Amino acid sequence: MADVWWCWVLQFKMALVEFLRRLSGNPALQYDDAVARSELATASRNRAMGHFMHSFGNLKNPVDAVIEAYCRHCAIRMNCVDLASRCWTRVRRSGCRR
Repeated sequence: MADVWWCWVLQFKMALVEFLRRLSGNPALQYDDAVARSELATASRNRAMGHFMHSFGNLKNPVDAVIEAYCRHCAIRMNCVDLASRCWTRVRRSGCRR
């Protein structure tokens, strides 16, 4: 997913959190930088998998950049109300059934 965001969006580091802000109606959603740094510091297996995927041509962007984006995506601070009530309601209204 992080690799796809990188390809489609110029400001990929903020794209997912901005999308979730709009979806949830909560402009205060943000990345937790401490969690992102912690995820990145312990991402050895993710990096290994990224290099493995890259070796088969399944990543189009630099592995380290994709892993950094992935770790940031894992560190989005969102409460249960934002996730369950607001996001799910809007997804259901969009016609998505899965």
